Amino acid sequence: MAVLPSRSVGEFGDPDLGVFSSRLVMDENEPILLVFHDEDGDWEFLSSYEEHADEVVLVHLGHVLEWDPTVSVLEDLPKGWKAWRWSVEDEWVREPTPPDQPSVEG
Repeated sequence: MAVLPSRSVGEFGDPDLGVFSSRLVMDENEPILLVFHDEDGDWEFLSSYEEHADEVVLVHLGHVLEWDPTVSVLEDLPKGWKAWRWSVEDEWVREPTPPDQPSVEG
């Protein structure tokens, strides 16, 4: 069996990659409307309605992609950038994350 080359952490090649999402997305079926690729390589897939750090959960990337396959187009989002959309029918808007961007991670 051939061994595929591994992809670096932060890319969508590993469905077991741990990423941040929220209870609103994973438990309450809110759509993913805001995605961060943090400077340190972490990914956040949020509804944009999160207000507190205790709403954030660690999940496998594969679960996020199963829940919303449309986020797969963000695989190449650079570190330090975010993507957002008004609804799941809208296109993603990509932009650098401002240094003063609030974070629900604390």
